[in-house]
Amino acid sequence: MQNRVFVINKHGKALMPCKPRKARILLRDGKAKVLKKEPFTIQLLYGSTGYKQDVSIGIDSGQRHIGLAVTSQDKVLFQGEVELRQDVKKLIDTRRIYRRSRRNRKTRYRKARFLNRIAKKKDNWLPPSVASKVNHNINWIKRLLSVLPKADLHIEVGKFDMQKMKNPAINGEGYQQGDLYGYQTVKQFVLARDNYTCQVCKKKGGKLKIHHIIYRSLGGTNTVDNLITVCSNCHTTKNHQTGILAKWCKDKKKVNKSYKGATFMNILRRRLYTAFPQAKFQYGAWTTLQRADLRLTKSHYNDAVAISGIRKIKAKPI
Repeated sequence: MQNRVFVINKHGKALMPCKPRKARILLRDGKAKVLKKEPFTIQLLYGSTGYKQDVSIGIDSGQRHIGLAVTSQDKVLFQGEVELRQDVKKLIDTRRIYRRSRRNRKTRYRKARFLNRIAKKKDNWLPPSVASKVNHNINWIKRLLSVLPKADLHIEVGKFDMQKMKNPAINGEGYQQGDLYGYQTVKQFVLARDNYTCQVCKKKGGKLKIHHIIYRSLGGTNTVDNLITVCSNCHTTKNHQTGILAKWCKDKKKVNKSYKGATFMNILRRRLYTAFPQAKFQYGAWTTLQRADLRLTKSHYNDAVAISGIRKIKAKPI
């Protein structure tokens, strides 16, 4: 069984999806036309009865992949997986380099711009790399809603306690104070945490610098977990590439945790709450149990099937 084809009547209203064979016949006979390719949708060119059934949409939202599923009664009508692009930041950085290089060119005069800074933008502004993924999650849900008749929407979201992930023993005032409580700057905190000692050669005192374990160019952050204290002898250009500093950072990367994924899922959860207040939300623990009851293997689209609320599967796409 293949994915069903979404159908829109000649007045622009969504109908129940049909089988691919029927869609091919309608297109061949000139009774329908292709409306969109993702997801594949046809529009009828003649009148129809408009028969509809209860339909549920399951969405496994995520940072790298989105699981999609449409179910009705005991049938899986559609399932798929969307892979989100991860190169937005790199492309933005490349564009920035090109734009800055124009300053040294003999080009025509370009009027200065003053009101395009981040501080002047909307309150709900997001970095382009994050906004791209959030918008893809929202837009794919809207795509399915636009081609289905009054579907129930079920979405899996993630909720993470960032402070608890960093420090499992935190409680009470610890949430209010944070890591930098009592320190004026991040640098001051890192130096005090490392006892003013180089973490590579263990030399104390002298001229100390703050170094990123995972470089910013490779996706590292400015959080204190990604910063260490190093002396001027270790913090050299050569050591950045192949020396003892590079080796130390390479070993440290294996145990250094990244919270980018958790941060993104917290942002996405709030945006989905706002965009789809009518949806039913759940967390991954429930999805695991539902997927086990349906005897489905672990995948994003199978998770979406379980999220949709189906209790028994009689037919599903291959």
